[in-house]
Amino acid sequence: MSEFDLDDSFANSIKRFFVFESKMLVIGPIVFLAIAGGIFGIFYFSKTDREKDEIMTSKCLEKTSLNEKYKNIDEATANYDFALARKYLSCYPDRGYIEGESNSLYFGSGKASTNGDGNLYQSNLEKITRSEVAFLILNGETSRAQAVASESNMKEIYKESLPDVINLLIEKKDYHKIFPILAGWKLTDTFNPDGPPNSEYYNGNFKYNEDVQFYNSIIDNVLKNAIINDDPETARKCLLIYSPNAVLDPATKKRTESDQKSILRNKARSAAIITMKESGMKVKITP
Repeated sequence: MSEFDLDDSFANSIKRFFVFESKMLVIGPIVFLAIAGGIFGIFYFSKTDREKDEIMTSKCLEKTSLNEKYKNIDEATANYDFALARKYLSCYPDRGYIEGESNSLYFGSGKASTNGDGNLYQSNLEKITRSEVAFLILNGETSRAQAVASESNMKEIYKESLPDVINLLIEKKDYHKIFPILAGWKLTDTFNPDGPPNSEYYNGNFKYNEDVQFYNSIIDNVLKNAIINDDPETARKCLLIYSPNAVLDPATKKRTESDQKSILRNKARSAAIITMKESGMKVKITP
């Protein structure tokens, strides 16, 4: 073999070495990613359905919070940024899990899942809705507050929020804000004169009376504080907004319940007038 043949052989070896190294530089990362992906796949798919959801939710929350001032639902609601709070909410799957050894089953998705255990979407939705409804009521936006509760499929939250909001305004003596809120209250049930007053059957007025009693009890609390603070003007306004309740029509007293009828009587207002007189408060009472 000549000197030139040796040089060519050495050169070819060097060339093959660099070609191999180049291929390894390309193949190496691909192999690494494939292995890493495989490990993640094994890790991920060995998880329960709840754990998979938690992983995806965590990644979504981290990405969503990157350029935001408030970093989670609690911070957003505390600062009244309800749009951002709902943006974070979208990271959660709307499903509740069945607790058990595997902890891997869940009640599907959507509205049907609301009774499941561990449904963070629904619990966070309730947290946001309660906070937003209370905020809107305090700012006199009662119609919008009711709409927010309805859109969240949680109409009861508006009703449940009223006593706390009114009590807060009473403590602050912001009576001028109370009456527009109470005036915007809408009874969820309507009065039926052709049904008995206190029955859930025969198209009775049980639910109507229950709703009226709840509403009037809030006014009673305002009146009580008006009397304590010797505020006859606020007391007078209370008398104007009491709702009448359904009572038995005397003409149908001897009939069976299914044939009884109802009439309206403002018993709460009458009781309030007696309370005011007994307290010695003098106020002009409109018939």
